[in-house]
Amino acid sequence: MANDLKPGPGADHDRPERGYHALPVLKTPVWRWEIWSYFVLGGLAAGSFIVASLARLFGEEDDRGITRCGYLISFAAILGCPPLLIKDLGRPARFLNMLRVFKPGSPMSMGVWGLIGFSACSGLAACRDLLGSSETLLGSLARKIPARIVAVTGTGLGTFLGGYTGILLSVTSVPLWSRSRLLGPIFLASAWSSSLSAISLALVAAGRDAPSSRDKLNRAKLAAIVGEVLALIGYLRTTGRAAKPITAPEQYGRHFVAGAIGLGLAVPLCAILAGSKRRPSSVLASLAALAGSIFLRYAIVEGGRLSAQDPAVTFWHTDIPEWKDDR
Repeated sequence: MANDLKPGPGADHDRPERGYHALPVLKTPVWRWEIWSYFVLGGLAAGSFIVASLARLFGEEDDRGITRCGYLISFAAILGCPPLLIKDLGRPARFLNMLRVFKPGSPMSMGVWGLIGFSACSGLAACRDLLGSSETLLGSLARKIPARIVAVTGTGLGTFLGGYTGILLSVTSVPLWSRSRLLGPIFLASAWSSSLSAISLALVAAGRDAPSSRDKLNRAKLAAIVGEVLALIGYLRTTGRAAKPITAPEQYGRHFVAGAIGLGLAVPLCAILAGSKRRPSSVLASLAALAGSIFLRYAIVEGGRLSAQDPAVTFWHTDIPEWKDDR
């Protein structure tokens, strides 16, 4: 098998990075903007639901705005996920066919069913918050929705949904995605951070950003940012040379370093540590965090396409002795 991977007669034997007849070993992933957009919206929906549920279960009266904004953001974000998946698959029938089977060992199958279950919880929670105060028949029905059961169930499904997209990438053969097992925690921490920022913006827009709620959100943001930073450090260390597509400026390094790390982590972290009470600073920091979440998923998904086209990294990743190059 190893001999089959050696260069052909016309290849340069001193250049193992050329691969077999200078061709990529892996097929380039076909995932494009629909998938990283789905990752962004899915993470935002999951994180917002979790924050809203925690505020409902353990928060105070001042945190009521967090609950309502979180559930509404979650429901609005999750509505965009099925159309993106269907567009990526090409035909609606393909999405429906995925509902015919339930495979616990398949991240794709579990992801679809997790999305379905979470969508139901998100819709129920949003309906209860929107219609629960109404004296109409719909309001009466909405008040019968078991808020705590929906919150606990949706939190579990949201935790899965927020991280499974990273796990889905890590079980492929693409070196950038599969070299490390930390993409799941990275995406989950990013979902948490971006959701907290989206809720902060919604509270400001609604005029319900009470100081106590703002302080709680900032503390949660700090924890999310620290967790994401630690996960990213571990990811880059374990990914090694396979991380070049997201670190090289001529590829997606600017999107990852300046966008995901600079805007998504450094700007919000500085704003929190500076302790600025000015609303414009808080709004800009929240917008930066949301932009960073988009850049992170964009760079990871698109960088994976480049990673699959590099035969030298593929051979290094699979540790084939004849092709191993530790330079």
